[in-house]
Amino acid sequence: MLLLYNMLTNKAYTGIIILSVLYAAAYFITALLIGKKDMYEGYIGFNYHLTTYVVCITVPIVLATIGYLPEHFIEQALSMGIFWGIGLTIHFIVFMINRKKNIKGYDKTEVFE
Repeated sequence: MLLLYNMLTNKAYTGIIILSVLYAAAYFITALLIGKKDMYEGYIGFNYHLTTYVVCITVPIVLATIGYLPEHFIEQALSMGIFWGIGLTIHFIVFMINRKKNIKGYDKTEVFE
């Protein structure tokens, strides 16, 4: 986060684009691998989403509190947390609905037929 902040301050747009592409690729590959395993276990995707939410909200707040980031990052992290929290809530509701429909990743109708 500090590297990105420095690049934005220095207007190093090429570096920002490279970091953005690497970040997106890392998330895509991680989600792809987790998605393959999630077909069988059914809860890894939500756990990953929840963990990422907690880390991405907590880290900027802690860094701003100890003085490594400007104070306005706390407000940005909290506003990001509100909107991301809405998506996380929707994911939780869908997770709970799907959890009732299957047994360890298998559809109940397939198991009991």
